[in-house]
This record gives sequence, C-alpha cells and structure tokens, in this order.
Amino acid sequence: MQFEYKHVRFDYGLMSAMDRQTFDERLVAILSEHGRNGWELKGCFHDFGYHTHLIFCRPAREEQ
Repeated sequence: MQFEYKHVRFDYGLMSAMDRQTFDERLVAILSEHGRNGWELKGCFHDFGYHTHLIFCRPAREEQ
C-alpha cells in the first residue's frame, strides 16, 4: 500500500497565541476539514514565529 503526505502550515497568529479558545477553534477547524477528506494527522512541529507545521497522511488513491 502506498501513502500520500501533505504539509499544512497552521498560522495561528498573535491573538490566537494569547487566547486559548481561538487557538483551539482554528485548530479543530483545520483538523476537521482534513479529516473529512481522509487525511490523518501524523505529526506536527513548531517553527519560530506564530505558526505550526502539521503533517497529514492518507492511503494513496488508485489511478484508473
């Protein structure tokens, strides 16, 4: 089985960094959107600044 990966840069901004509810709402929206399309969160890492990198994976779709 082959897999495809996707990188998403999650820019949560300064206001989200100070307000936990806003941060949570934005993160859940991204995770829900990708989950509906079959993507599973496999990892994340924080870079300098106000953003995080999310790594998603799903089985590759067969070309017919």
